[in-house]
Amino acid sequence: MEVLHKVLVRVFAGTSTVGQRFLSSHSKKLIKKVRYRLDLQINKRSCIVRQLRNDVAQLIQDGHYQIAFDRVDQIYKDECIVAVYELLDLFCGFISLHISYIRRNKDCPDDINEAISSIIFASARCGNLPELLQIRKLFSERYGERFERTALELLPGNLVNNQIRENLSIEYVPNEVKYKVIEEITASVEQNGPNGFHFDHPKRDSSMIDPYDNEPSSEKSTVNAAEEVIYVDDVAEFQSPLHGRKNGTDQRVFIFQTVHEIEFVTVEPSPPHVHPKLPEYDELAAMFTALKKEHLQNRK
Repeated sequence: MEVLHKVLVRVFAGTSTVGQRFLSSHSKKLIKKVRYRLDLQINKRSCIVRQLRNDVAQLIQDGHYQIAFDRVDQIYKDECIVAVYELLDLFCGFISLHISYIRRNKDCPDDINEAISSIIFASARCGNLPELLQIRKLFSERYGERFERTALELLPGNLVNNQIRENLSIEYVPNEVKYKVIEEITASVEQNGPNGFHFDHPKRDSSMIDPYDNEPSSEKSTVNAAEEVIYVDDVAEFQSPLHGRKNGTDQRVFIFQTVHEIEFVTVEPSPPHVHPKLPEYDELAAMFTALKKEHLQNRK
């Protein structure tokens, strides 16, 4: 009986120690720190998405429809990452509010288990959030390695949030999704005009730089001015990119005038409030519809 008593004392003492770790200032600091880092990542990725949309809008206005379509892939992936970060921030806040309940009860409701499982799953896929690994270790000690493995490997019975699971597992963006995004950007260009996508880079404080942010980023401007800009005065003829295209090749024809053929004429500057004429929405929609049909035919 004395031996059994000592064993029980050790078991309950170990359980109490784990509970104290959850309530310790260290665990609270971990959650606070990861939420701060999530806020930085959300702001950064949101800026990247706005810049990418700005670039694609400019490509549409310039008539480079195929290039614009190809670059929508990165926009969609970055928007999915932003959605994941926002959900993780909500789950961290939810766990912080219920940390005392988690300490007292090992069997928690599904909403708490969903938050914990989602954080464990994301910890292995978000390398720029190192605090998630430490939080995951605490939950593994509390709930056991089986609970951790079920969430990490998406085994039957896991409660990982569906949106987090799907957004962190994207490898290919379907064309239907790309068309939807490109239509949103096209509608915004038509509604807001060229100034609707204007984006100013915010001044970045050196103290706000995240040392763990080593992910490949698309934040660099995707439009190279030296490669993309074509002076309209030098172009004598232009054919639509959708006209006469065969086997997926670009049949655009440009006839450039030499410098000696250009006649320089003094032109009165246009009023600053006059915007350049934008393509009509119906025209753009028709072009992308034709492009969609062509993709489907090539796939067959």
